[in-house]
Amino acid sequence: MTTREPISIENGRVEIHAPENRVWLTRHQIADLFGVFVPAVGSNIRSILKSGILREERVYRRERNRDGGIVELYSLEMIAALAFRLKSGNAEAFRRWLVRRATTTAVVWQLPGMNTILN
Repeated sequence: MTTREPISIENGRVEIHAPENRVWLTRHQIADLFGVFVPAVGSNIRSILKSGILREERVYRRERNRDGGIVELYSLEMIAALAFRLKSGNAEAFRRWLVRRATTTAVVWQLPGMNTILN
């Protein structure tokens, strides 16, 4: 049985396989996702946190794995920020996917006699 990664990028197509986009990845998983080296991920994480763009308590957590070791995890928000700092084909595909999601127009309906807007 193979386990599916929470985010996959194949042929420029991005898929998130997590409920409600709740994704937390390790530095190694992020490096694999974007096709870059782990030190590049680590240095960019430090730079993002040092600049104050993201708050560490919102994008970073530590969990204990089955072996009792500590695993450092980063949220989808950090992964998105890294996509704009790293240079690779997969990072570019992820950036395009993020921009498309952010700019997709929503259809808004308002029924006569209702003050509530349905989306």
